Amino acid sequence: DNARSLDRLLRAGALDETLLTRLIAENRLQRVEFLDPEGKPIPGGLASLAPPRGPQAMMRMMGPRPGPPPPALLEQHGAFPMMWGHRYRLPPAQENPPARQAPPRAFWQGSEFGVAIHATAFPGIIAVHADAAAILAFRKETGIQRLLSDLAGQAGVEYATLLGPDGSILGDSDLERVGSRETDPHLAAALTDGSVQTRTVAGREGAPVFEVLRPVRLEEQARGLLRIGLSRAPLAAAWREDRTFILLLTGGILLAGILGVMAIFVNQSRHLREAQSLREVAERSQRLASLGDLAAGVAHEVRNPLNAIGVGLQRLRREFAPAQEGEEYQRFVTLMEGEVRRLDRIVSDFLALARPLALAPARCDAGALLREVAALTAEEAARQGVEVEVSAAPALPAILADGDRLRQALLNLIRNAYQAMPRGGRLTLAARPAALPGGAAGLEVSVSDTGEGIPPERLPRIFDPYFTTRPGGTGLGLAIAHRIVEAHGGRIAVESTAGRGSTFRILLPEGAQG
Repeated sequence: DNARSLDRLLRAGALDETLLTRLIAENRLQRVEFLDPEGKPIPGGLASLAPPRGPQAMMRMMGPRPGPPPPALLEQHGAFPMMWGHRYRLPPAQENPPARQAPPRAFWQGSEFGVAIHATAFPGIIAVHADAAAILAFRKETGIQRLLSDLAGQAGVEYATLLGPDGSILGDSDLERVGSRETDPHLAAALTDGSVQTRTVAGREGAPVFEVLRPVRLEEQARGLLRIGLSRAPLAAAWREDRTFILLLTGGILLAGILGVMAIFVNQSRHLREAQSLREVAERSQRLASLGDLAAGVAHEVRNPLNAIGVGLQRLRREFAPAQEGEEYQRFVTLMEGEVRRLDRIVSDFLALARPLALAPARCDAGALLREVAALTAEEAARQGVEVEVSAAPALPAILADGDRLRQALLNLIRNAYQAMPRGGRLTLAARPAALPGGAAGLEVSVSDTGEGIPPERLPRIFDPYFTTRPGGTGLGLAIAHRIVEAHGGRIAVESTAGRGSTFRILLPEGAQG
């Protein structure tokens, strides 16, 4: 192309030494020769070939072109255009210093190539010479070599190579590898197989790369193999991100599973506790029902003699008082009357526990009820050195309950507290609004003492009938209180620490069941 352009410029009379020098530099040519039909330099060079300017130049452009070269030149050089090349030694300035080992020289270094065409502007030929390095640089900027270089310049691409059927490198992002041959049998197998293959190999810098092999087909036949090496750094980063996501997702699933199992466990535990509570209530009801008939018979058989003993003691006090030692006599009679009353109260408690409770619900002021039971037990509290405190929250809601039954339950709890404080202490009666487990409004009444407390192993049986923690106890007071509270649709629980005291909490709905 450069030789033909020079020929056209010569015919137009537009080529001079200045333009020729600029064209040689811009097109990276080494030199340009103008030869006669015998292949010898034309005497005078470019100046002797410059046609006259003006009308004569126009006439020359329109005139007949020179004829073909003589047969002798065609026999010597063959048809035009023709190409030749030779090697030359690198100039001393380009050689490596003796102290350093020279790297192996590429196949094209030290080579010069030339092209000659038949000139139409004068009888002869135009020869254009260029260094192989310049030609390869031009090739790199155009065609498949440019495409491979651009491909290798993209992010994540380490190299790109086009192999021929025999394994020769037709193009490569590294220009120095062009012309060499690959001997990897896997590449030949990939070309023969005809399908896209991938593998992980050591890259040109030693780091592992992800290599893609794709056959290049022309006319349904594999004519070459495109080999692209991809950096594993983006893949590793993506894997790290995916691994983090997988770990987080797995952790979330495990956490959700653990929370689900815990929720199921808590729910099942709650159901088991409720079932256990229902079984205990059923067992207690069954025991009480079995005691009903026995209680009626015992009460009849015991109360009749007690009534007779009571009447007899009254007659002894009035009619048979001795004249001497009357004071000792009266004390003895009083003691026997107290025992009779104690036995009658035990029988009454026994009957109350065995018979079904019949409630008479009415609006009840919990604060007034607490102050009333505190006044009823004030004498006993003073006798035992117990300080009583009543704490009722202001504007307490009135509850629908049987006041007499609640009074009985509270008196049983208070007497139990007095018995736990034989050396004195502090008793606190409190009432405050509270929420029931279902969210409904209710009332909490508590009885707290600073007594001896209840051992932990005895707490589960504290409300069982006939279970007592002190000698001489009947084990009926707390059982009766528990039954009265349950009959009102409420709950009773105890918190106790050995040596620090106990607190009984009664939770009642505002509209207690009747």
